[in-house]
Amino acid sequence: MMLKKTHKIFYSTLAHHIFCGVVSAIFYLYISRLGITENLDIKQLDDLWASVKSFASTAAQIASTLIGFILAAITILLTLSGHKLIVNMGISGHLRHLVIRMLMSMLALMAFMIYSMSVMVSTSINECILYTLSSLSVYAMLVFMDLVIKLGLVLYFLSPLPQANDKVVSKTYYEE
Repeated sequence: MMLKKTHKIFYSTLAHHIFCGVVSAIFYLYISRLGITENLDIKQLDDLWASVKSFASTAAQIASTLIGFILAAITILLTLSGHKLIVNMGISGHLRHLVIRMLMSMLALMAFMIYSMSVMVSTSINECILYTLSSLSVYAMLVFMDLVIKLGLVLYFLSPLPQANDKVVSKTYYEE
């Protein structure tokens, strides 16, 4: 059975997110073997909890900033909808794939931000909180890095490349 190109793109996106989830699970299992909270006295647990709350606060701020970055990238793509590259991406299905990756990345960052905010207001610590926070952060960052690579490629091919003629280059880049 042959799949349509849009279905192939969707399944490759789904496979990518499953891969990121597997990497996060492996990270979770690796951290669980370390036994972070075993054999700690009350003072060390308080210090660890303060560090975790600080990390959660910073992570929530970074995640919300990255969500804003993705919204700005969507806006840029919408303003360039008449560009030949964007039109061709729409015809081939790659634009839909890119938008799906943007939305999935935003959802992962939102989940990470909401969980980080809930850690900030919680009153106790256990290993489950630490592992969930760390695995969510790994998953969100892997998905976001993939999105940045894809957006970087789109923006690279949107920008005009310098010509071999020095007069054209100087007129394009140096003259006002």
